This record gives sequence, C-alpha cells and structure tokens, in this order.
Amino acid sequence: MKKKKIAYVHLGEASSEAFLSTLRKYAQVDAFDFRKAKSFAAQLKSYNLIVVGVHKSDASPYKKFRLTKTEQEQLKSLASLRSSNLVLALFAKPYALSDIAVIPPQTAEIPVGPAPANGPALQNSPIGSGISFDLHPFDAFPEIDAILCAYQNHPIAQSKAAQVLFGAIESHGRLPVSIAEQPGFQAGDGISTRKLERLGYSIPERVGFDVEWLTRVDTLVQHGLDSLMYPGAQVLIAKDGKVIYNKAFGKLTFEGEEKLTKEHLFDLASLTKILSTLPLLMEMEEKGDLELNNTFSELIPEYSDSELKDVTVLKALSHYGRLPAWIAYYVNTLDKQRKPSKELYRQKPEPGYEIKINENLYLSNSYGDTIYRRIGEQELKSNRYRYSDVGYYVFKKYIEKSKGQRLDTLSNNFLYASLGANNTLFNPLRKFQKKWIVPTEEDKYFRHTTVRGYVHDMGAAMQNGVGGHAGLFSNANDVAKIMQMYLQGGYYGGQRYLQSRTISKFNTCYFCHKDVRRGVGFDKPQLKDHGPTCGCVSRKSFGHSGFTGTYTWADPEKNLVYVFLSNRTYPSARNNLLISTELRTRIQQVIYDALDE
Repeated sequence: MKKKKIAYVHLGEASSEAFLSTLRKYAQVDAFDFRKAKSFAAQLKSYNLIVVGVHKSDASPYKKFRLTKTEQEQLKSLASLRSSNLVLALFAKPYALSDIAVIPPQTAEIPVGPAPANGPALQNSPIGSGISFDLHPFDAFPEIDAILCAYQNHPIAQSKAAQVLFGAIESHGRLPVSIAEQPGFQAGDGISTRKLERLGYSIPERVGFDVEWLTRVDTLVQHGLDSLMYPGAQVLIAKDGKVIYNKAFGKLTFEGEEKLTKEHLFDLASLTKILSTLPLLMEMEEKGDLELNNTFSELIPEYSDSELKDVTVLKALSHYGRLPAWIAYYVNTLDKQRKPSKELYRQKPEPGYEIKINENLYLSNSYGDTIYRRIGEQELKSNRYRYSDVGYYVFKKYIEKSKGQRLDTLSNNFLYASLGANNTLFNPLRKFQKKWIVPTEEDKYFRHTTVRGYVHDMGAAMQNGVGGHAGLFSNANDVAKIMQMYLQGGYYGGQRYLQSRTISKFNTCYFCHKDVRRGVGFDKPQLKDHGPTCGCVSRKSFGHSGFTGTYTWADPEKNLVYVFLSNRTYPSARNNLLISTELRTRIQQVIYDALDE
C-alpha cells in the first residue's frame, strides 16, 4: 500500500459512484473517465496500479452488456501501459467476458498461500497485499493481471468488489457459466482470495445490532447540533472488523451553509497521543530503544539537573509523573497589547523566522529551545493523578533525536501510508485544500484569526504544527483503521505493525491502586462512577478524547470501535456543552444498548 499509486478508470455507460467511493475508503485513488476524455496514456504512465471498472447498466434485461468496439480498444490501450499492473472489475453479465481472453486460472502460475484441506489454494487480494494475480493472458490483453467478475452494477456489488480487491473480505466465487467464445473461461473457474484483516463495510444487522435502536445515535447527534454543542460531527461504529455506521452531521460552521461530509478532516487534538506518538514509542520499546522505566534524564540528558530527571516513561504516560497539566508557552510571546511580539514573530517567513503558526504568522526558530528549557525549569507537583501534555514534548524530542526524522514523517512511514490512512497527517494544508478541513476556532487571544487547516493547540503550533500531544488531522474512517489495528493485536491489512504483547503491555493500568485509571498512553474506563466512558465498556477497553471535541474508544471484548469527531471549539473553545452533557459517552451507551437488544 505504501508504494502504490493507484488510478481508477471508468469504462461503460453506467454509474461507478459506489465502486470509486469504496476504493477511496482504502487508499488515495485518482479517477479517470473515458466518457469525459478519449485518452489518458500520458497521465497514467506515472501509476503503478490501474483499476479498470467496466460498468454496464443492468436496469433492464434488454440492455447491452457486451463491450463495444470502442471500449475494447480503450481497454487495449490501458493494457499496453506496461509500467502498470492492471486489474479489471467487470460489472456486467459474465458473458461480457467473451470480449476478453486469458489463460484458464487453474493453469496460471499463481503465488498461492497454503491450500485448505478441501478447497482451492488461497490467493492474496490483488491490491491489498501489493501482489497482483499472476495470470498469463493471451495476446489480446497481455497485461491484465487480474479480473474480478461482479455480475451486476448494483451499488452493493460495487462496494463488495472494492472490498475484495483490498482484502477486506474474501472471495470464493466461481464462474456459473462457460463462455463459448473463450475457452479460457469455463464454468467453475475462479480463484479464492484471503482476508487481510482490513476494515470492511456492511450493515448493522450482519453483526448483531438492532438497527432501529441504533437510530437513537442519530437523535443524540442531532440534539447536539440543535443545542449548539458543535457545528458538525462525524460518527463511526465498527463491529467485528466491519464499519456498520459512518455518518456526517451538520455544517462546517454555525453561520455557514456548507454541509459537513464524511471526507472532511478534523483537528484530532489529543487523539494525536495514541494515534501518532504512542505507536512509535511502542515500536521503540519492542526494539529495545526504550524502556518504560527509563527516566527523562536518560531520554534527554539536559534534564539531568532538573526536577524532572527521575520521572519515568511509565509514570509520564500514565499521567502519574507529577508533571504540570500544560505550559502556556504562547503567553510569553505576546506584547503588552496581547498581540504576537514583533521581536519573536514575522508576518512572512524570513531567515531565522520559519516556524509557521499560520499563513501570516511566523515564529523565531530559536523559540523551540525556549520551550524545552521551560519544561526543564518546571517544579514537580503533588504525587497524584494529573493529566499532562508535558511528557509528550519530551517523547517527541527523544523519538526525533533517536530516529533522525520528524515525528510527522516517522508516523506516516511507519503507520499511515501502509495502513491506507491517507487522510491522516500533520499540517494538512500541504496536501488538502482548506475547504476539506473544518475550522476549530475564531482565535481572539493568540493568532487573532480563524484557525483552519493549522493546529489549534498553541504548543503544537509553536512546533511547526507537529506536536507529540497534538497536531494530527484525520476523519472518522481513518481513525477507525488505526483503532482496528490495535484491536487486532497490531496486525492490519496483511502487515504486522506491533506485537500483540506490546499493545497489551501498554493497555494496562499500572497505578489503579493509586486511583489512576490510565494505561500507558491509553485512557481506560473509570474506576469509580464518573469518567471517560459510559460505564458499559469492558475493563480491557481503551481510547482517548481530544480538546477540540474528538473521541475514540475500542473494546476487545465486543470487538467494537467507536469514533466521534466534532469541532466543538468553533467559534469559541469556551463552549463546553459537549463536555458538560457527556454526549459522546451517552452515544456510546446507546451503541452498547443496540448491541444487547
């Protein structure tokens, strides 16, 4: 997945909306349509995988399902692009295969997995594993690597076909008929593919939900909108590896007209901790580059003479390290009028002033050292539970120093790119247009502008948008992928990211006897009546919340992932209605009730 550059090409007169939208749930896919242009040869040369969808209308049995001469020529032109693997998805009656010639699957040289006791050998999905079907076609189409016959162009068939291609669901289909014109296609031909443990997409009833009860989620989210808790929200529920609820509600702002979609990106705030910094720390712990008993002075030698020197990784990640909740670094950079100081800021980038706060505000490069010096000057607080961002500044610095790369680059290379989380990133304006990113606040105290596309957290903003505690942007679908990876013990999409024992180690409450509910980085269920969940989750469950109105929780006992994203801080972070009403966990309660009904 990491090295795949994927293009989708539409052939035929019927719609491909469901197929393309499902493909894009798994990877970045660029679309081309022969109905709008005659040739894409030049553009397609840069892609190493081309998915061709042949979409024929099945609205009537009298509709033509064969490929026209023009479509055959178009397919030949695509097959001639020898720099690319080519997968053909046929959304038509199987007799349309008469226009395509390949060697029978059973005689092909196929890199197979272990054969079942009573059945055909298993094959990885053509996209999901990064290994295409190795069919040896006849001269007519010498470069078609795999053919998926979906039989009809119904949206469900399109969705399932995309899921098969990415290995979210397995396929054991066989041709029901022989194609007289082509001896390469005989009844019973076909290849079985294996699941790669990627999220699939299904309906609530398939995984035991009461769909009528689940409508109460809609009601609660709408109540949040009507009560002005947030302008917009995304909510996702996945059970048994299948997304069965994924909706967007509301608008980007209260006053605007633009509706929120499932594709919009949110500032995740502190979800960054468990979706970026924590997986990197877990990987380092596995490799012996970090131990939970390491102290801050061992990670950052400059802290050897500070009060922080004996704070351990375990205690800091468990929020039992006596660290302050946060440090308002930005306050000391303001002038007497509470505006950014002209000594420390510039309106345009120039040498020495290249830390980008937003498009019109650049901080002095030297201030990074000031931030870490101030951390070292902190006095330890009383020995009790205190949620703190400060440790994550230390972890970020240690990770980057150890690996020689920035946190954002490391996170993308280790996790997001190969996971297919293509909408998860720091500094999203480097990739996405501003219109795809929801605003987080009308800032009247630091930046004095609308915060949109730049991280809301002031400390992360002062680190060029990349903090160990904040800075990540994403949508609900991508957040669910990472949480599902955790649920599956560090395995996702045919790749192992972390060992199951490592996740269990970090998903443990080591200071419960001290009334500290937290795991190692992960938040955990409350120990008493009040806390971060509905009280209906298992003790093995874990998750986190974020200041901007975000929340995600996973429960291994129910095999359940819940994601709630909102911009409750817009237009003002003083709007605490989402928090005071406990709406996110009330929705969580409804989800569990719907599962038990």
